[in-house]
Amino acid sequence: MHFGALPHQCVPPLSSGTLCSDAIDFFLSNASSRLIAIVDENGAPQGALSRTKILLKASGRFGRALYDKRPVTDLMDPPRFVVGIEQSVRDIWA
Repeated sequence: MHFGALPHQCVPPLSSGTLCSDAIDFFLSNASSRLIAIVDENGAPQGALSRTKILLKASGRFGRALYDKRPVTDLMDPPRFVVGIEQSVRDIWA
């Protein structure tokens, strides 16, 4: 099986300079998105931001006010491994 055969969603990455308010709005407008990549100014992956993490932070008492102006890098998860869509599952787990 190739990763291209798995269900996936193409979402433009967020820049590491993006504010949390933009990420919150993105997740509120895209209910099926669970994770979004964070990239630097050169487009290199820096980490990821999960829907659960940012929406839980924003929904807390004064959450939106506390996180709106912070950069997404303050809340992003550490980088995960990245695989190409043409790679085989066997290539990764072998």
